[in-house]
Amino acid sequence: MSTLRMKDIAAEAGVSVTAVSFFLNGKAKRYGLSSSTCDRISRIVEKYHFSPNFQAKAIKSGRTYLIGMVINAVHGSFWMDVISGIEESIEKAGYHLILVTLRGSVNREERVVRFLFDKGADGFIYVPQVISNAFHLEQLLTLANKKPLVAINVDKPQFSSVCSNDWEGGCLAATHFLRKGHRRLAYVGSLAPYTRGQAFQAELSREGLDCAHFATVSDFMPHAHQFSGVFCFSDFLVLELYDKARQLNLRIPEDLSVIGYDDMHFASCLCPRLTTVRQLKKEIGIKAAELLLARLETPTSECSPEKSVLPVSLIERDSVLELTPVNCQT
Repeated sequence: MSTLRMKDIAAEAGVSVTAVSFFLNGKAKRYGLSSSTCDRISRIVEKYHFSPNFQAKAIKSGRTYLIGMVINAVHGSFWMDVISGIEESIEKAGYHLILVTLRGSVNREERVVRFLFDKGADGFIYVPQVISNAFHLEQLLTLANKKPLVAINVDKPQFSSVCSNDWEGGCLAATHFLRKGHRRLAYVGSLAPYTRGQAFQAELSREGLDCAHFATVSDFMPHAHQFSGVFCFSDFLVLELYDKARQLNLRIPEDLSVIGYDDMHFASCLCPRLTTVRQLKKEIGIKAAELLLARLETPTSECSPEKSVLPVSLIERDSVLELTPVNCQT
């Protein structure tokens, strides 16, 4: 066959053109195509390396089957895992991902959103830099009113969003330190817009304890000897802390116990292995994709913003020392 068409696939597979269309558009499950029918169509598609005409498909359906993702930057495995979950989910529904990064530029944010609109993206998965002012919030509201949008790590009632239970994560870190006998504790990292730091401080305050806050590892290290434990905003901050601790001959966990956040792939490879709060990174991406796909299938007027909060858990390894009554200071 020189030019393969859907009716050619249907004839060879012994099915209707409609069945082939449902399969190619990721709607086989919705319309009840049997696994044997899907297998026959799939074998023929692979046999002839068939790819539907993208522009014709877009004109006929009124969709491009493109999802735009806007994110500040992609560093390390955290966002790669999230993106992996998004891609796997939307691919099953016949969509493809266009990823753009902002690199900390507000001006670039306006340009990339315009670019995705020009490409005809059917919907957006958005990871804002910071929603800290009315102007930025208004920009996102305008975008959400034009296209289906799901935000990640946004606690605003105006948007559908997916996030981890950040408050619970901070509480888990504080509770673990307290169980191990620690009373002289610090937090390193940002207090906003994420709430893990505030939760950590609040949980210690409930026990009548103060919690020192340092914005950076460099700020903390000159004072490290004053504390028995430190909770870091992310596992990446822990990498920096481990390095500086070695330079100062500060032993972990003998001199300083450490809890991180995220449970990155390297956490179990550090020495000592890192106790950390695990986020379900890939599941965040999967849930964001599911929410967006649902919005794409429902008229905007019938959609109410939906917030999905995923659980976190504390992964106990070797970086927190259990203090005895002798070395535990209250």
